[in-house]
Amino acid sequence: MSINPTHDLYCPQCGEQATVERLPAGSIHFARAACPGCERFLRWVPAPMTADRADRMALPFGKHKGEAFGALALADPDYLRWVIHKSDLKPTFKQAARVVLGIVAPQEATP
Repeated sequence: MSINPTHDLYCPQCGEQATVERLPAGSIHFARAACPGCERFLRWVPAPMTADRADRMALPFGKHKGEAFGALALADPDYLRWVIHKSDLKPTFKQAARVVLGIVAPQEATP
């Protein structure tokens, strides 16, 4: 487990900059942000959208249900563009589509 500062999250109670603690593999959450001063829990930190995670993410519905985004980027990139711009999917799915289409760079694996 490593502790890294975040640059955009501050404790609303004391104003100190938060630290992020990466949780062990297999945990339900990726990491937790907390205040080092008052030890207040601030929020769960989602897993970064790495290239591998984006490639393996699968669509939960529709004509491509269950298909990985990496395969869809080659077979039907227009469908992934629709996911980004028109669908009601969660932001995580839209971010994965942006990564596999090369619209945004993948994130690193450390918080």
